Amino acid sequence: NLMARTSRPFALLLRRLLPECTIVPVQALDSGQVRPRLRFTITFAPWAGPLEPAFEERHEIDLFTPPLHILHVAVCRSAQREHPDKTLRELAAALGINYMAVKRALDYGRIMDRVGLAEPYRVLTEAPKSASRWHKHRSKTTDDPPGLILDGTS
Repeated sequence: NLMARTSRPFALLLRRLLPECTIVPVQALDSGQVRPRLRFTITFAPWAGPLEPAFEERHEIDLFTPPLHILHVAVCRSAQREHPDKTLRELAAALGINYMAVKRALDYGRIMDRVGLAEPYRVLTEAPKSASRWHKHRSKTTDDPPGLILDGTS
């Protein structure tokens, strides 16, 4: 980070290597918490020769640790499809995770189906109706209580 801020040639090199690098806000379907996702493109096209194919890949990385139930949505849904006769406690024991994580994961999978999303987070393009830490907060001030004069004249 310091190198990119203090060395213009290094910063230009990074811009050529990573032409797109943005933080995208995402939100879980069952929570108001907004979390960061890194979306970037890496390319070696500026250094490719005329006969070489230009390498370019797009990636997205969640910059947070997902909650346990979201982490296990796919595994729990798959296990329930394979063993529809097993109880949630039996599925939990077979998967080696706790019962409530399995229950929440399956509930979350149903929410994903209802909303029509294949991935567990929705990408935000505008301010959500309810989200923690999204609203503007008043800045903390050290205003004196009303009626107290601190200029030494009283």
